Amino acid sequence: MKGFFSRISSTLVIALILACSYFSGCNASKDAAKSAAASTAGKAASPAEKDTSLRAVDFKNFTYDNGEQKIQLKDGLWETKAIMENTDRPELAYEFVDVQFGDFLGNGGEQAAAMLSAVTPGASCCEWKEVYIFDNKDGRPKQVATLNAEGMAVIPDKGVVAAKTPLYDEDDGHCCPSNVMITQYRCGKKGMEKSRVQVFPTDNLPDEITDMDLDYTPAELPEIYKDDLACPFECCAFGQWTAQETFTVYEKSDETSEIIERIDNGESFDALTGIAYVKPGKLNIVKYYSDPWTGIQLDAGEQIYELTYLGEGWSKYWYHGYIGNTSMQDICGHEYATPECWLERVSEPESTWWVRVKLSDGALGWIKDPFNVDGAYGC
Repeated sequence: MKGFFSRISSTLVIALILACSYFSGCNASKDAAKSAAASTAGKAASPAEKDTSLRAVDFKNFTYDNGEQKIQLKDGLWETKAIMENTDRPELAYEFVDVQFGDFLGNGGEQAAAMLSAVTPGASCCEWKEVYIFDNKDGRPKQVATLNAEGMAVIPDKGVVAAKTPLYDEDDGHCCPSNVMITQYRCGKKGMEKSRVQVFPTDNLPDEITDMDLDYTPAELPEIYKDDLACPFECCAFGQWTAQETFTVYEKSDETSEIIERIDNGESFDALTGIAYVKPGKLNIVKYYSDPWTGIQLDAGEQIYELTYLGEGWSKYWYHGYIGNTSMQDICGHEYATPECWLERVSEPESTWWVRVKLSDGALGWIKDPFNVDGAYGC
């Protein structure tokens, strides 16, 4: 698993960029938002007054700045003047997708998140999305953040922007990455920060990011953590499996639910997806650590909570609402611990794994802890 993650930076085709230029932190914006609200409280708007809210902005006819060039949309479109060699097509074209409104800065106000689609016309590659976040500054839209990835989704009611990035193994073609990384951004001390990073096998990922459970873990960790799409060992892959023991098939991922059928030893079936229910384990942070995957800063003297096992010694962890990955090499006192270890074990996690299955007769149900099967190892 560690070797897989170490290839992430070298296998990205579409770079993910983040630029926050207006504020030094979301909390710094809260006083300004309160002050603005107080100054307008009790004042009735005149019918003749111009609407200066972000909802009045025509984002289809607007100028965006992605840090490399200014994109001047007209009727939702913009093209470069430069033409691709041996063609009459522009080198780059942008199209307006939509705009959504929500509290993306965590200051109690309303911001706009405008999404554009970028493409190299006529080429078989290089299509991506860009999301621009605007705040209202003295009655004018002020661009405060830009996010760029192959796939993007805006979840305004959560103040979250999610990015989908393909991860290619050495033998993958451009069409077909083996894995996909989902990165969620939300308001943090330094602006729009990574709040969750997860990697999924492409075969088990919905076509649309919004089809996934994109809620970041709440600030208060639940007693039992539910991890959707869980497949808790190295190279674990859903697909056609063959039972090596007898499994009871339940209507729901709960042993108290109705028993539907039984899968006999040697019987084949389709494994569709998984859910892990985890009672988190506790680890003390014994020295400061900066997570290289998520950018999360973890302080000595606090705790992280270990969640789903990922395989090859790697597990997910929770820290103040953020999700990251940690290795057994990080745990001081473990037989594989390195000199750079930064954690101390307090308690082990307890996990139950359920897999959604489809039987040969078409029946659907759930089986518990199906580790003794053939076909689940995808490497």
